[in-house]
Amino acid sequence: MSAERNSTFLSQSQGFTLVEVLVAVCIVGVLGGAIGAGIVAGVNVWDRARTETLLATDVFPRLAVVENDVANMVQFSELPFAGAPDSIVFPLLVSTGEGLDGPSLGGVSYRYDRVRGILRRRIWSMPGQEPEEGATEAVFTGIDSCTFEYYALSGAEYMWKQATTNTPLAVRLTIFPAALGTSLEKVMPVPAARR
Repeated sequence: MSAERNSTFLSQSQGFTLVEVLVAVCIVGVLGGAIGAGIVAGVNVWDRARTETLLATDVFPRLAVVENDVANMVQFSELPFAGAPDSIVFPLLVSTGEGLDGPSLGGVSYRYDRVRGILRRRIWSMPGQEPEEGATEAVFTGIDSCTFEYYALSGAEYMWKQATTNTPLAVRLTIFPAALGTSLEKVMPVPAARR
């Protein structure tokens, strides 16, 4: 009798029942889903932190340079404002850094080089001391697109325009840094236009 009981016990304990297998699969699935969701959330937090760091350390300080130049814009007949979709030229007050004379009249130009993906800046003191083409600095590098727009008078009303030769009320710069993966837009008021 004892041999019979041992053989039925062995035959019953040689495998898992379907219910046991389904329970195990469900447990593994729930654990896998929880781990996968945690990994995805971690990657999203990492990407967001990388983007915020890039904005704070690279993009915003460079935008501040452009914004400062626009804020220091003046109206001067010898160097009129010229705005196009990929470039802008205007007179401004330039800090010479020499002596205590304060800022002097100068000019600045920004041009987007589509081939290299660079927004270049040239700045010079007046009168007529515009530097040669090679004397530029790269404000932004690695950008897929860059456009300027101008809030200027068109007929009897103000509207956003792709190009203007009149000093606008505001300049909108839209850039698409490749490293960021999204476009940024900065609207900069022009104090000189309100005088």
